[in-house]
Amino acid sequence: MAPQRLLTVLACVGWTIAAVGCEARVPPIPETFVDPPLPEHTPRPLPKASHDGLGADGGLLEDLVGRQPRKDEDLARWALPYNGKTAIVELMIAAAVDDAARMAVLLADDAKWGLPDRRELQAQPVFHPDDPLGIEALTALRNTASRFAKRARFTVTPMQPGFEAFTVSGAEPFWATYSSADGLDLMTFRVRNKAGRVVIDYIGLFEERPEEPQRVVGVGDPPPEVPYAMRPPEFLVVAPAAGAPAGG
Repeated sequence: MAPQRLLTVLACVGWTIAAVGCEARVPPIPETFVDPPLPEHTPRPLPKASHDGLGADGGLLEDLVGRQPRKDEDLARWALPYNGKTAIVELMIAAAVDDAARMAVLLADDAKWGLPDRRELQAQPVFHPDDPLGIEALTALRNTASRFAKRARFTVTPMQPGFEAFTVSGAEPFWATYSSADGLDLMTFRVRNKAGRVVIDYIGLFEERPEEPQRVVGVGDPPPEVPYAMRPPEFLVVAPAAGAPAGG
């Protein structure tokens, strides 16, 4: 009887395993994996102009809202430093019309935004799981730009002659800044060549207009405006031994 009981127990275990194995997985495994759809964004009207944006010539965003953006095939032909300002103006056009999708095309996937300082103070990612469209950064850029005049001063961080090749290759960035009439309010942009694409990977701005020069101490020096140059090793000239012919 013992062998028969053993067979009966084994049979019951087998039936149990078979029954459990046929049940659907919880949760079920999908046949394909897809990314969740991005949330929709409805363009908003221009933010109200203030400060320099109330000048006789009008504001920066007001001037750009009617501009036609460049075609995607034009973007593919951009090169630094020649199209650095072009990339920034295109971003400002996208900000004027509140086009988050266009902004995503012009920014690097790992773009950040923070204070207008080359040390990237208070930097945070533009795109992240809680804000995949970068609406917070776009809103801050629009609100800040509404304070600037149509003809706001635009300056490019200078480079030494011949150093343009570093920006062409992507080894060094292109920096440029919009500044207010009194020089206190700033919007700073860093443009790079990444994987063959000219993109903006840092936006620096003041969310609230400063009333005096801003100084930050204890955070280190900003990157050098002129890249470090690697010099070739010096060749040591050994004096000939006494009595040996020169050059021998």
